[in-house]
Amino acid sequence: MERSKNKYIILLISILILLFTAGCKGTAYQRSLYDDDKKIVSDGDSYTYGLRSGMTVNNKTTIKFGSFTGMETIYYVEAQNNSKIKIDFNSKIKRGNFKVVFIDANNNITKILEGTLEGSVDLDVVKGKGRIKFVGRDAAGEISLKLYPADDVEIIKNGD
Repeated sequence: MERSKNKYIILLISILILLFTAGCKGTAYQRSLYDDDKKIVSDGDSYTYGLRSGMTVNNKTTIKFGSFTGMETIYYVEAQNNSKIKIDFNSKIKRGNFKVVFIDANNNITKILEGTLEGSVDLDVVKGKGRIKFVGRDAAGEISLKLYPADDVEIIKNGD
């Protein structure tokens, strides 16, 4: 009887581990996003995080993640006129694929960073509403962004 109970517990634990690890990998659709610009420019987001921590406050984002697959809009960028924005960044990616992209009001994509990279970029922003997105496939690591918009550019955190 004790042996049967132990087998049952081992089976239950194995199933739970399988469900937990499968749930952190993202769906087939989320995994397909990384190399598909048509999907990346879409308005919707689809992503799965495992063990995500961090915050976005006052045009600064700092996030650590145990796994990330899919795409997530972090900021909306609203420009009253053609303008500029400066972005400082520092990414440390331990595994997988990760990039940050800017999608302008005309749905043109500019890659801000990919993989592990530290630096800054000055972006031309066309009049209208753009977006900054994280895009990943089986990625783990951390990312920090700090945005410095021109006076005629408003940064809106996703969810506000």
